[in-house]
Amino acid sequence: MAWGKIYSNTVTADDQSFDTGTVSTSKLIDILFSQNGHTGNSLTRFNGDTGSNYAERCDVNGGGDTTRQGGTSNINVLTAGTGDVQTLTVMNMVNISGEEKLSVYDTIYTNATGTGTAPLRVRGVSKWSNTSAQITQTTVTDSGNGFDTGSNLTVLGSDITPADAITFAPNVQLGSRAEITDSRKIYSRMDSDYVTEKWFELGTVPYAGGRGVFGGGNTSGNTMDYITIATPSNATDFGDLTVSRLYIDAVSSITRGVFGGGWNGSANEDTMDYITFATPSNATDFGNLTVARHALAGVSSGTRGVFGGFGGALTNVIDYITIATEGNAIDFGDLTVARQDLAGVSSDTRGVFAGGDNKNVMDYITISTTGNATDFGDLLTTLRYPAGVSNGIRGVFAGGDPNSGQGNTDVIQYITIATTGNATDFGDLIVGRHAPAGVNSDTRGVIGGGYSGSNSNVMEYITIATTGNATDFGDLTVARNHLAGASRF
Repeated sequence: MAWGKIYSNTVTADDQSFDTGTVSTSKLIDILFSQNGHTGNSLTRFNGDTGSNYAERCDVNGGGDTTRQGGTSNINVLTAGTGDVQTLTVMNMVNISGEEKLSVYDTIYTNATGTGTAPLRVRGVSKWSNTSAQITQTTVTDSGNGFDTGSNLTVLGSDITPADAITFAPNVQLGSRAEITDSRKIYSRMDSDYVTEKWFELGTVPYAGGRGVFGGGNTSGNTMDYITIATPSNATDFGDLTVSRLYIDAVSSITRGVFGGGWNGSANEDTMDYITFATPSNATDFGNLTVARHALAGVSSGTRGVFGGFGGALTNVIDYITIATEGNAIDFGDLTVARQDLAGVSSDTRGVFAGGDNKNVMDYITISTTGNATDFGDLLTTLRYPAGVSNGIRGVFAGGDPNSGQGNTDVIQYITIATTGNATDFGDLIVGRHAPAGVNSDTRGVIGGGYSGSNSNVMEYITIATTGNATDFGDLTVARNHLAGASRF
């Protein structure tokens, strides 16, 4: 269990009080007062509640209960000393929304300076009777003249401690992710598009894996539209790609999506352009792939993006970029089998390329290193044009063409990315189709667009961690196929 600082303030003038304002919640909290010039009782309240909703009992120096309070408007920590004394209070609290907030506190008073006089102690128990909310604000005032310069209030939290309170490696690259081993929680380091270089628990920040952007596609090749993955609804216009194209794919960090390759109607593209998820706008030039190509697939670690495969003259090309830094792609290695029309899924460490060119092949790479791909296993059938989504643990492939023509399938199948092996049946799409695209959060995958006799605007979703059939999500702004999806789990 990790403890960390939620709030701390030291007053810089005499006769001050403390108010934390709204801070992060934790199921266990410690409140620490270090008070100079303390002449009155310390009055503590939570969430601005001044009603008669507090109760307390305490003793002085281990004696019997000298104070019993019930139905009061604060927790009243008694003054045990005389004169202008220094005190330290430590209050331990349980802070669960549906329960009364119980606390135990100890307060120590200097009594008199020097070692000839032992300090005084007040020990108490108290509660705040609120059962509808967790404590998110603490105020401490002095019933006398207030706290003098140098007095401090610090609040510590545990159990669901915010990321700021956890020790992370310093000076890491933006877009990096970290896992806390005891809680199994995942944190991401965000850039200034959200806040300034700060760690956040996955899913707790707007658009932190919560927004998906579909880009490109047949008949409307520069269209980009977006969804909030947690909320089924129709897509909204995001902006335009720099070049209109289909047979495109994308890689992503938690802040940025990069669309690469494609077919512009007459030739293969080596174009890469990028977006910032938080800000709907037109895409910006990123650089060029090593080879102009279409019908490729993308995988990403959140830091590095890797494009694999090549349409037209089939090749086994793999090249990579650093997503946070614009520039041209660099050679990575080769796929095990040259092919086009494939899909990719990935974790923070591994990318898996699946299907393509009517093959059931899956092969994988370690994204942080360069080198040739290694055999992973087989899909349920030969497949081209599927969509891929992942939550970092499980990769899911949906739809596609199991034939050599314009066939469609509603099959959804999955793999565990960290282990090799053949795919397993997941469930079915509502509408069988090929050439859709996928976007995902850390819990949900959304499959959008494709072709099922005509261009589709259908979006449907799955919960990645469980198996089952897809559910309707809403509609894209434009029906299209051979599009790409950019998002980050």
